[in-house]
Amino acid sequence: MLNIKQSRLLQNLRLLGSEIFDGLILMKAYKCKASSVFKLVTVICIVNLASFSQVSAQNQNRVTGTVVDSTSFPISDANIALISGSDTLKTRSDINGAFLFFIKEISYFQLKISHIGFTEFNNTFSLTTNSDSVNLKPIKLSIHSTQLKEVLIKATRRPILFKKDTIEYDVDSYNMNDDDLVEYLLKKLPGLTLDKDRNLTSEGKKVTKLRVNGKDFFSGNIKEFIKKLPLGILSKIQIINDYGDDAAFSGIKTKPIQKMLNLVTKPDEDNGIFGNVSSTAGTNKLIGADINGNYWKGVKQISGDVNLQNATSAVGSSVNNKADLSYSNQIGKYLKIGGNYNFGNSRTSNETNTFSETINSLGTIKNQINSKSFAKNTTHSFSLNTSYNPDEKTEIKLNANLNLNNSTDSTFSDSRQTGLFNQGLISSDYGNSKNPTGNINVQIGKRFNKAGRVIMANIEYKNSNNNTANAINRRIRYYDTLGNFKKDSTFNSLTTNRLKVMSTNVTLSYTEPLNSKSNLDFVYKFSGSKQNASLITEENLPQGLIRIDSLSNHYDNYTSNQKLDINYRFEGEKINLVSGLSLQRNTLSGFTANTVTKVQQSIYNFSPALNITYNPNSAMSLDLNYSGESEAPAIDELQPVRNIKDIQNIFIGNPRLKPAFTHQAELNFRHFSDKSNQLITAGLSVSITQNKIVNNTVIITDTLNSLKQQTSFINANGSYRLEGNYGYTVPIKISEVKLNTSYTGNIDFTNDIVYTDNIKANSFSRTISQTIKTAASFKHFDSEVAVNYMTAFNHYNVGQGLTNNVHRWIFSLNEKVTFDQNTSLTIDATKNLNYGYANISSSNPFVVNATVMRSFFKQNLMINIQATDILNQANKINQVTIGNSVINNRTNYITRFFILGLSYKISKFGHLK
Repeated sequence: MLNIKQSRLLQNLRLLGSEIFDGLILMKAYKCKASSVFKLVTVICIVNLASFSQVSAQNQNRVTGTVVDSTSFPISDANIALISGSDTLKTRSDINGAFLFFIKEISYFQLKISHIGFTEFNNTFSLTTNSDSVNLKPIKLSIHSTQLKEVLIKATRRPILFKKDTIEYDVDSYNMNDDDLVEYLLKKLPGLTLDKDRNLTSEGKKVTKLRVNGKDFFSGNIKEFIKKLPLGILSKIQIINDYGDDAAFSGIKTKPIQKMLNLVTKPDEDNGIFGNVSSTAGTNKLIGADINGNYWKGVKQISGDVNLQNATSAVGSSVNNKADLSYSNQIGKYLKIGGNYNFGNSRTSNETNTFSETINSLGTIKNQINSKSFAKNTTHSFSLNTSYNPDEKTEIKLNANLNLNNSTDSTFSDSRQTGLFNQGLISSDYGNSKNPTGNINVQIGKRFNKAGRVIMANIEYKNSNNNTANAINRRIRYYDTLGNFKKDSTFNSLTTNRLKVMSTNVTLSYTEPLNSKSNLDFVYKFSGSKQNASLITEENLPQGLIRIDSLSNHYDNYTSNQKLDINYRFEGEKINLVSGLSLQRNTLSGFTANTVTKVQQSIYNFSPALNITYNPNSAMSLDLNYSGESEAPAIDELQPVRNIKDIQNIFIGNPRLKPAFTHQAELNFRHFSDKSNQLITAGLSVSITQNKIVNNTVIITDTLNSLKQQTSFINANGSYRLEGNYGYTVPIKISEVKLNTSYTGNIDFTNDIVYTDNIKANSFSRTISQTIKTAASFKHFDSEVAVNYMTAFNHYNVGQGLTNNVHRWIFSLNEKVTFDQNTSLTIDATKNLNYGYANISSSNPFVVNATVMRSFFKQNLMINIQATDILNQANKINQVTIGNSVINNRTNYITRFFILGLSYKISKFGHLK
């Protein structure tokens, strides 16, 4: 007779043999090489050997539990020590706050748990004789109430800490005033960039989500709340690599990384009432008003905001009105509910100058365009968010959104083409669009008694119905080689587009713990999208609208993606590892009514998955990521009917396109020195795309025996992109002045494939940007100086070739003078030097802004006088490359205002009990 230990060992050996046999059958079916078979067998053996290590633990007692804070939110990286007899075992809690020990058969054990900012937990537990496992109730750690009184250790504070997926800044290390707003410190933090529009970036990536104490905070709008929250209530500012809410529950990190800003409050400061009332008036008929209020008491959050703005000048107008309302609260013991309503109404007009160069095998087409545009947009959006937690191990979330978007726009343009073409086009486009969209998402997660075992399901349904109509009037003028007028052609049409999209996304995941630090993750994802598109083109003739069948079509399309991930996940004190395999199947089917043609195809992609995070200490971190993702063609790229919105460049889809597949690897390094306060960051990413969807532009002859372009889409290999970024921040001391100086840079190499006249060619581009910034603070004076240099190079090896090279210098100065506690003057100036922007009158603007502010009644009432773009020189210039074209744009808009503003704020925190 076999004992229990031997039986379990024999059972695992049988399972190992079965898994190897099934793996060999699968590899044979896909005709894999012998080396691949060997690798598969090796992976299966490693996974099973890891599980065999548990056999010897079957006769021991298992101790499992979770560590949470006073609000039952999991605490990760807590130091846990289990003392049983003369033995001491140590571990740390994982991302879900969970921990696991195997101990000898004894009658009791002692547990010690500690974490920075919390009171140490120390207790003794007893073991019953009739059970081989102990599942402890969630252990709550209370906030260390005397933490703020320990001022003697202030000199040993570490301004920056690197944790797993987190960069943490200590607020008190930066000597800010309690009344200073969060945005003021974000501008000074090394490794972060906050521009004038309050767009926050970290390591070259935009930060898109806001939370406070790891929880949802009102609407989560970063731009809104960093200008409302004072630094006095915060202890930490964190930048977190966010993998989604489902990853926070299950620990499985398969989604693309998004940067999240998390603000950690001081004890008892997670509540308050804040808001303001303001009004502004100025030149160019500027008038504005804003009233907003926020009630915050932990989970209970109520917010309202109404904002009105209007301005008009000779170069354009701008009207922006919005209203927001949000509410969230805990209902009973287990249910949390929240909802938001947002209204937006905008009207804008501007003037744009555009010059483009398009290269093909026959020559170059140069196009000069002057245009005026007007746009009006109205949106209503509703959202509902619920979370139900009947116990510590179960989570059910329901999110629903409804968006209604109506827009109208009109554009008048006058263009002149020279080079290969010698034509002129005067056109007017009047458009109207209605686009209601809705989606509902259900997420269910369950943790089992066995620590680390988690199952989760996520189901989402989306529906959108886009209806667009465009009335386009065109007049083409044809010229000879000397520029003399030859003939003209007029074509007026009404185009109606209807696109209905229904999509479903399902994600199922299961985690099986191998031991206290390692897990095996299984993730299955399905996404399907059904698209019904119709295009009707009618010519506007004196006798009425006449349908053009050759320019009309009905197209049905269905795409699906199935993905299976099998990953081994290890979470140690210094290293986290996710390694596994991914198998994807993409299907695409389409039906064209005009040609009664049906297309069906299936494509398989196989790729490894890798995510490594290495933290040898809290001053250094290194992470490496690799992933592979597919992307289905867009409906405009598939629909096989001519789109004549641009009558000089007609587009036609290709229903036989295949999905593109991108391999991407990313490496990031960070290091902070306590002695010198130097921060070093560096990042490198490489992406290679297979079957990338690219343009194929050919020259054709129209009905008047003149030339025009026609663009279709094909799949091509050979596209890649290499990106790098670095940052170096160091304090430089000159005499008694401390200069916080940073050097940052980005570099981008891109090789794209383009087709012209069915001939394959390359488009190579290189963009380099370098910035030096230094800042100093004095008793009544803050100063910041920055210099940025950018160069962009692009070359097409088509025909005779086309090369563009632009350069830009930006010199900026920001000065703030504080005369007394209530009076300040702020001046910022920017000088641009632009080179290489062809035929768009690229000036070198010098933009100067100034603001004088005076506060009263304990700084609650503020009066400010503001002047923007005093010299009236601002404009927006940029260059983009699309297909085989290089496009330079200059947009003129309202910039110079003289404004008088009055505001009253309410800011009370920590008083709601």
